[in-house]
Amino acid sequence: MANWRWLPLFTLLGCQAAKPSAPPPEPAPRLLAPKSAPAGTAPAKGQPGVTSDCSNYSTTTQGPFQYQNNMWAEGKAKGPFEQCVVARTIAGKAQLGWTWNWPGYEPLGFGYPEIIFGWKPWSAQSTAPALPLRIAAVRELTVNYAVATESIGQVALSLSVFVTDSSSASGHAKSRSRVNHQYVLRCEFC
Repeated sequence: MANWRWLPLFTLLGCQAAKPSAPPPEPAPRLLAPKSAPAGTAPAKGQPGVTSDCSNYSTTTQGPFQYQNNMWAEGKAKGPFEQCVVARTIAGKAQLGWTWNWPGYEPLGFGYPEIIFGWKPWSAQSTAPALPLRIAAVRELTVNYAVATESIGQVALSLSVFVTDSSSASGHAKSRSRVNHQYVLRCEFC
């Protein structure tokens, strides 16, 4: 019964509203390092004013959002690789994002850097008290974002929503078995 299903998580990696409610942000300064960066080194982490955390599953919290460095498929890299959560301040505003260098080709992609809002079914708690939320209580769902993507190779941005059969946000081992569906909306693939 749909009324008993819950939306515990929105993992945001993109999705543009049809009509933005605000003008787009000013373009960020280029972060890509020269092509002479050492093999396996994430390019933007060496830029002036940029701090980085390159540990797998490292998480940086900003308000109700968690920026997680998920290095999914790391075992399929064809040589040294690196993926990092990066932070910088531009015009007094903190900006968070990722930089990576993944050698080789993997049809399903390398890495799943994610912005988590809500409860990921295998996390200890929700980032937002309103989630999980009963599906019947959702009248409208709007996702606003601003993203600047600069890449060599393919990049995919998506929005993932997990539907579970539980209203509680707890990270015990049975949480994965509670996932009934995962919906992924591919927003940008280039």
